[in-house]
Amino acid sequence: MNRDNVELPSHADASTIPRLARTVLANFRRILVPLILFDVAFKALVGPLWLFGTVWVLPALVAQAGRGAVTNTDLAAFLLTPTGFGVALIAGLALIWVFLFEHVGVMLIAAMSARRQPITVSRVALVLTAAAWRVLHIGAVGYAALAAVCAPFVLLAAVAYVVLFSSYDINYYWYDRPASYYLGIGIGALLLAGVAVAGFMLYVRWVFALPILFLERARAGVALKESWQRIRGAVGRIAAVLLGWQALGFVLSAAVLAGFRWFSALVLDAAGYRVAVVIPLVVLLLAGHGLLLAMLSFVTAAIQSLLILQLYAERGGAGSLTPVAVGDSNGGSEPVITELSQPQRLRLWLVIAAVFGGFLVAVAFGTAGRTKTGPLVEITAHRGDARRHPENTLSAIQGAIDAGADYAEIDVHETADGAIVLLHDDDLMRVAGDPRKVWDLTLAEIRQVDVGQHFSLAHAGERIPTLEQAIALARGKIKLNIELKFRGRERRLAGSVARLIQREQFESQCVVASLTYDGLAEAKRHNPRLRTAAIVTFAVGDINRLKSDDLSVSRSFLSDRLLRTARAQGKQVYVWTVSDPRAMVDFIERGVSNIITHEPRLLAEIRRERQGLTEVQRRLLAVRSFLDIDH
Repeated sequence: MNRDNVELPSHADASTIPRLARTVLANFRRILVPLILFDVAFKALVGPLWLFGTVWVLPALVAQAGRGAVTNTDLAAFLLTPTGFGVALIAGLALIWVFLFEHVGVMLIAAMSARRQPITVSRVALVLTAAAWRVLHIGAVGYAALAAVCAPFVLLAAVAYVVLFSSYDINYYWYDRPASYYLGIGIGALLLAGVAVAGFMLYVRWVFALPILFLERARAGVALKESWQRIRGAVGRIAAVLLGWQALGFVLSAAVLAGFRWFSALVLDAAGYRVAVVIPLVVLLLAGHGLLLAMLSFVTAAIQSLLILQLYAERGGAGSLTPVAVGDSNGGSEPVITELSQPQRLRLWLVIAAVFGGFLVAVAFGTAGRTKTGPLVEITAHRGDARRHPENTLSAIQGAIDAGADYAEIDVHETADGAIVLLHDDDLMRVAGDPRKVWDLTLAEIRQVDVGQHFSLAHAGERIPTLEQAIALARGKIKLNIELKFRGRERRLAGSVARLIQREQFESQCVVASLTYDGLAEAKRHNPRLRTAAIVTFAVGDINRLKSDDLSVSRSFLSDRLLRTARAQGKQVYVWTVSDPRAMVDFIERGVSNIITHEPRLLAEIRRERQGLTEVQRRLLAVRSFLDIDH
């Protein structure tokens, strides 16, 4: 082979980091066009498969659980079933396979270019198809090894959790932050760092497996073993190069995105309040932001692959760099994409323009779908006005009334003698410094506990109220969002609350919510007139198929598709917990029915201000929020 025509030199040629960087960048520039085309084609193939898996296959598997979705704590139980374990296994293998296969494609194109072979569609497809099974084999072995490496750390984390965080309700540790909280955080950080280091070293150990696999025609097991042999004596350098590029890529990507956000803010400020200019401008900026993310992802992955291939060549890689299953003939009528003619370049730019235009159209339709007008959002004060009063108390409910909230969200437990009281945690540690569990106490004992003094001296003497007291205070003044707190206890709570609401004839002034889906079904069975809301932190499947009247969704899980489907089904969508004004405006514009917040006064003020805005001003606020820019 003529080394003058190859851009993958030996160890002597690229022994220093600057030379290595120059060589890799030269390779990247030379094969940029085929790499772009491969990336577009690869994502065009993987995208529909991903949608097929997440939109059809995964919900179909979840449907075996007897409902449309598996949420929250039920999800952990689902993953322990054979079906759930299979779903997790397949999803993990698919992600690893996609990651590895994309790197194989980049390395293949680089190797073919280095040998001056025509880079054709059929050649690339042939080699990738032949290597698919072996790449999957390497991915499976890596997946199993990573699980084995992580297992001791997970076990230690579980032990630390039991020792440090199991004595009281988890919210006590989260809010009061005793010494055990900081010790646990420190241990968790060390364990997480240990997982990261162990996983990265496993990656370094097997980093040459892919080029050995398809350039030396090795089996997957042989490639993994040979990779470890090749890196010996250079582990530190290889690890430093790969880690250095990851760090540099992260910093550069963050800087580019920050610069784009600064530019977007500057342009939007210059546009002022001319809505006819601002809305199209925001659509363009959103499209540019999406394409910029795609470009950064592509550059980072491509250069990482080329670095690995260059390091492989340094450590005695295949000198000829001949791709497996590809002949040496340079003839044939297949289209070569390494050197494009002027018409071909024009067609390429037309394709890129069409993709960009399609992205603009998608963003425009998405913008139109997200920007909603109509009924004003309802306000729910989380645990009452809990920033100014002890949570889940009568004063907190009165504070929510005074703040102008439509609902007060309260949490209920059942005492040892069957009374329903307002309390969020399992125990009284966080709210009163008392470690006793609520279900071990009678109502008379609960009433002796002062939950006000722990909040502030001004609220000394405040007691834990019963649900009957809360209903009496709220009736006709504010509605109640009553969350059932089971915490692993028997489901007697659901029936007790449902019957109490029935006795009080309070169904029209409340909604009953829970993280536990079966508990809602039980409450509905005892009182069919109840309106229920499934609380969703995360889920697998279509949560709109859950048989609840409404949905109470974490802000991080809420999507526009979920909102549209819920509205079409007549379900109200509550989003929690939203306390910053920019997010409040965003969720209002997206059309949520109810915002659960720690700041009901602030949200009520925003709602009043919006009542006085023109339609143009409302649209302007909405589109500015899409880029997460101050307004």
